[in-house]
Amino acid sequence: MIALAFLAAVAAQAPAAPQVSLTEMQDYGRCVANRQPGRAARLLDGDYRTEEYNKALRLFAQNMNGCVDRGGRLRSGQLLFAGALAEGLLAREYKTGLAAALVTPAVPIASRSETETMALCLAMKAPAETEALLATKPASPEEGAAIKPLVAALPDCLVEGQQMTLNKPGLRAVLALAALRVASAPKPAGAAK
Repeated sequence: MIALAFLAAVAAQAPAAPQVSLTEMQDYGRCVANRQPGRAARLLDGDYRTEEYNKALRLFAQNMNGCVDRGGRLRSGQLLFAGALAEGLLAREYKTGLAAALVTPAVPIASRSETETMALCLAMKAPAETEALLATKPASPEEGAAIKPLVAALPDCLVEGQQMTLNKPGLRAVLALAALRVASAPKPAGAAK
């Protein structure tokens, strides 16, 4: 049985109230990635399962004055912030043509979890759809439309019996992180960067 809870959660519409905060988190992540792209890339290249990574991500998120309007603070899960950073880095590097960079790397990428395995697979199986999703604004009708083909491709990337639950923001974040890993990995001769 393939993760029906996952599909239901992804298909569900986000409530109206969080939409602004999702957009603000996206804007914040892009701002941070633009201000310190090297540091953001090094951080996201780390092992997210470690306490050092989590501490570094928290500190990085807290020390970016000037990226939040209204003098306020954004509160978000680390996955959403990491995903927004990844999207910011991808937008800097691949204004267009991200799909061409989502080819199978010369050396397989070591996955650190079932969720990451699914996201890496999905980014490579559906590169145009991944690029289309990441080009939308979070919680927008366009995002809802762009996520549907990815949900349709999902069963090919799940192991039989695997179950996971992610909402749309979670799927977008893990897919952005996976796309960054795939796009950054060494490619076979003749493939896009």
